[in-house]
Amino acid sequence: MLTRLGVAAGLLLLVAAVYHPVRQHEFVDLDDFVTIVTHPAHQSPLSLESVLVALTRPYHLNWIPLTSLSLQADVAAFGIDSGATLSINAALHGLAAVLLWLALARMTGALGPSAFVAAVFALHPLHVESVAWATQRKDVLAGFFFGLTLWCYARHAERPAPARLFAVALALTLGLLSKPTLVTVPFVLLLLDVWPLRRQAGWRRLVGEKLPLFALAGTCGVVTFVVQRALGATDALGPLPLPARLANAGIAYLAYLRDAFWPARLLVDYPHPGAEVSHWAGAGAWALLAGLSA
Repeated sequence: MLTRLGVAAGLLLLVAAVYHPVRQHEFVDLDDFVTIVTHPAHQSPLSLESVLVALTRPYHLNWIPLTSLSLQADVAAFGIDSGATLSINAALHGLAAVLLWLALARMTGALGPSAFVAAVFALHPLHVESVAWATQRKDVLAGFFFGLTLWCYARHAERPAPARLFAVALALTLGLLSKPTLVTVPFVLLLLDVWPLRRQAGWRRLVGEKLPLFALAGTCGVVTFVVQRALGATDALGPLPLPARLANAGIAYLAYLRDAFWPARLLVDYPHPGAEVSHWAGAGAWALLAGLSA
């Protein structure tokens, strides 16, 4: 227990040491003023009505009601205070790292390697944008609930039970309400069944128990697409042909892998190359990804 508390405290101290300067940071004129400073939802206190509004209306071209309520709670508690909002971002990121460590340690029994992975997660430069940009509260909030989902699933895998699976579904639901990027989590859990959990329940049973999770992810995906299409967010690239989209997707995957191991020349925005993207490079990227996956 002391070891676990020590590692958890160490991870939180690492995050605090790196991100304590955000307390003096200002909002940036890149969504922060639209999503926080002048957003109508933040001009009134939290109430049942504000919860209903968050659940039924889009928030900055997305359906992320829990993130919206989280930012509204910040304003209600601290006023329009960039330092407070960013400090909460850092705290959520630190807690996500702790949950990730607890989940991996529970799944593998390897406390040291699990702590190393969690420390890399906590300190990786690719996460700086999510922590130090107030608008990216959705990232750190989703990261927190992703870690909680993994920890709940580790408990379920040890001794499967409906109540434990319900806890997994609840954590995933809260994550999806923070950011739809967690729609891939049911697939992640299937991969974890193979390793490190090495569950022997059989594929049909393993997939079957996750059908409610797939239903949650599918519903969130549909709602997000409908909202973004209604607001014109899906038209940003115009009539870009499917081959160009697929080619760029493969290249982008490799770019993320490169940045994971060598995070250099990071930018806020990476413009799509459009129809000029190399189809040969895209095909090569997909072939390399297939080989790595195999």
